[in-house]
Amino acid sequence: MQLSKLLSIIAALLVSVPSFAAKPDDYAAQADKEWRAYITPLLPLGERVAEVFPQAKDPQLRQEMFRLLYSQLGAGFMQLAYANPRYPDFIPNWTQVFNNNGNINPDAVYQFTPLEDDGVYKISGFRGSVRIVDMQIGDSPVFSYGKRNAKGNFGPTLANFDIDDFHIGQDGAFEFILSKQRPQGYKGDWRPMPPKTNYLLVRQLAYDWLNEIDARLAIDRLDLPAAKPRQSAAQIKAALDQIPEWAERWPKMNIGFFPATWGMDDKAEMTHYEKEEGGRAAQIYIGSRFDLAPDEALIWEMAPGKCRFWNLHLGNELLNTLDFMNHQIGLNGFTARTGNDGRIRLVVSAQDPGIPNWLDTVGYKKGYLWGRLDSCENNAAPTITKVKVADIRQHLPEDTPVVSAEERDAAIRLRRKGAQLRRRW
Repeated sequence: MQLSKLLSIIAALLVSVPSFAAKPDDYAAQADKEWRAYITPLLPLGERVAEVFPQAKDPQLRQEMFRLLYSQLGAGFMQLAYANPRYPDFIPNWTQVFNNNGNINPDAVYQFTPLEDDGVYKISGFRGSVRIVDMQIGDSPVFSYGKRNAKGNFGPTLANFDIDDFHIGQDGAFEFILSKQRPQGYKGDWRPMPPKTNYLLVRQLAYDWLNEIDARLAIDRLDLPAAKPRQSAAQIKAALDQIPEWAERWPKMNIGFFPATWGMDDKAEMTHYEKEEGGRAAQIYIGSRFDLAPDEALIWEMAPGKCRFWNLHLGNELLNTLDFMNHQIGLNGFTARTGNDGRIRLVVSAQDPGIPNWLDTVGYKKGYLWGRLDSCENNAAPTITKVKVADIRQHLPEDTPVVSAEERDAAIRLRRKGAQLRRRW
């Protein structure tokens, strides 16, 4: 009998033999098999995300896309394998490290927990001195589970409420309940939970990063026993199985957020995003693109007047906010210099023009300018002018100060300190 035929017979016999329980020393092989089942769905993500991001033809941007995908694995783990609407805890939502998508606000700390709309939740803590603490509830499978809804958007915002609307004690303490109906006999602060609510997002907006103190927040679900049960193997697997979809969905949703014709260089768009895109109701969003040669700059000019809050900052083509801790990529109503005529002029360029209101493109040729206006006297769109870097001062008031390299370095160090003092994790 030929050797090859003999081997075929032996192989057929082995396949037909009934399987038995793996030997104790085979557990490693089983672990390898299960682990490969987790990571195999991640393998196509580079291609799938690149399909909606043609800029990935650039090797630099392609690596930045891969970095974003890695960061989404961390965000997905926190959201899906840790966060729990039955045993809630505020986790980081958008940060410079995790889920840096959608032109996140450098002046904001975002905290998040999924909710169930039939739950009774108590939110409590201490107000601090941060400029704004906004709480948002909504219906968003993307926010909560990284899943696309039928409309392909982020889902409706159902309510925004400000922490200053609640009773705040002399020590800064506050407490309120969020539920379908006011608990019987409860006379404290309460907010109704609309049907289909599945998340609570907190935005803490600061002007003075160094000196404002973020609110301290806690959340507890009152209609369930306090102790959290151990997760079963099936529950853990179900959560981990969702992470590849999360890692793909968030970048693709954000990269495709704006049309290709949206706001080029000399035009800013003003819009609200609270209805179906998860935006904050009190804010008017400002946006445009930039496309600058090394010797070019944009001058943004605006006069918002008195505002509760305003800012402008830069993002790249992946809609990642640029490195706001180590570069001056954004300014707000506290940090920007206002001219004697009440107007604010910000310069966007790769080269430092030696002025206070410089926004650093950090080496990016193309990207986004993004900002927010909250309760401003003047909500008019900024005017945008493209100029040569060498001619910048011809377009600015004569009394515009000169910022030396040493002063810029010192300012960045203070900026870094202020960012690190905030609650980011």
